[in-house]
Amino acid sequence: MGTIQKLSYNIDGAYVDNKATGTLDHKYVTEDTPTGLMPISALGTAAGVPTPATDALVRIAQTLLGRDFAAEARTLERMGLAGRDVEAIRKIIRHGF
Repeated sequence: MGTIQKLSYNIDGAYVDNKATGTLDHKYVTEDTPTGLMPISALGTAAGVPTPATDALVRIAQTLLGRDFAAEARTLERMGLAGRDVEAIRKIIRHGF
C-alpha cells in the first residue's frame, strides 16, 4: 500500500495527475518544432543522414495544428550553414564561425 500511495500522491509520483496542457498549440510543439526538430532534419539532410522519425514528428505537428512552420524554422540558410559540406558544418558547430 505504501508504494501505491507514493506513486499516487508524491509530487514526483508516476500516477500523479500532471498539469500538461490539453492542446497541442503549446510552446513545446509550436517552438520546438521549428527551432529544434526542423533544424535537426535539415542537418541530417546536409549530412546524408535520414531522419524519418524527426520528419514524421514535424509532419504530425504541422498536420494536427494546421500550420506550416517553414516560415519560422531555423533553416540552414538562417543558421549560416547553407552550401557548406559536412566537415565545414562540424567545424562551425565545434568552434563557431
